[in-house]
Amino acid sequence: MPKRNSDGWISSTVKILDTIYTGTKDRIRNIGKPAPSESGLLYYEQEIRKLLKDMNVSSAIRKQVMKKVHNASTVEELSRTKAILTVLNKHGLEGYAANQFFLGGHFRLEDGGELYNDLKALSGAETRFSSHFKPIRVEEKGISAGRILPEVLFLTTVEGGRTYSHFQAEASPWRQVPDGGMKNYVPELQTLQNMEHIYDSLVYFAAKKASEWRQQTVFNRSNYGWSPYADNNPITSMSSLPVPHTEPVEDLASYIDLAPESGSTAVKIDDDIDDDIDDDIDDDIDDDIDDDDEEDPNVNRLWNW
Repeated sequence: MPKRNSDGWISSTVKILDTIYTGTKDRIRNIGKPAPSESGLLYYEQEIRKLLKDMNVSSAIRKQVMKKVHNASTVEELSRTKAILTVLNKHGLEGYAANQFFLGGHFRLEDGGELYNDLKALSGAETRFSSHFKPIRVEEKGISAGRILPEVLFLTTVEGGRTYSHFQAEASPWRQVPDGGMKNYVPELQTLQNMEHIYDSLVYFAAKKASEWRQQTVFNRSNYGWSPYADNNPITSMSSLPVPHTEPVEDLASYIDLAPESGSTAVKIDDDIDDDIDDDIDDDIDDDIDDDDEEDPNVNRLWNW
């Protein structure tokens, strides 16, 4: 008698429940925030698509981003996404470096803090804390753009008399309430996604320890995939990448079993950048929106607030 395969049924059920749960949480978080009009959404779709093309982001990542843009529920997340990408584009982020930004790569630029100051000036930038570069860190902030860019962490450090700007995209935001302490772990509108960040941090630190033990590359995680450029191997240019010792992302997944199944990997962006520039996805956006085959990195967070 053939063995019944319940994995597919269980996986589908978890995804459905997670979608309901995450959608409910987002609706609570977005109470009172204006939704985009049809014309407003079209405007932001055009502007963000243009920025992605100007930055030569790969077509695969562009499609994922534009799907989230189309599904955005507030003007705030659209305007913040546009503002963040405008600043990064102004500072020259492009090509493979831009791809790695969306995959969670950590950037460290010797620029006197100019990029940090530009990001700090954006509406929605808030003080936060992290584990990055504590001994030499001067200031640290984050900005959230909904599910499009759940969090962009940015900070400034000083080392050897030189000032650096750091930034990275993260899979979830971390917000501290003014009083701090345990209130940071109590769900409220400001800290509704903190437990997601705690979950992501546990995954990151577990993967980091396993990678260090196996003498392999440490990966960073975003809501679009994984990057081999963590803070111990940062990207130092807005247009080119260092050469890390990398392994396929599938190897990482084999021992933490949490890698997204979207097909995007941190170390093999197969698209040729020149082809991407010529690839006009305007006519494909409706297909991208209807394509539900990509794994949602928020799946399996039913126990998180």
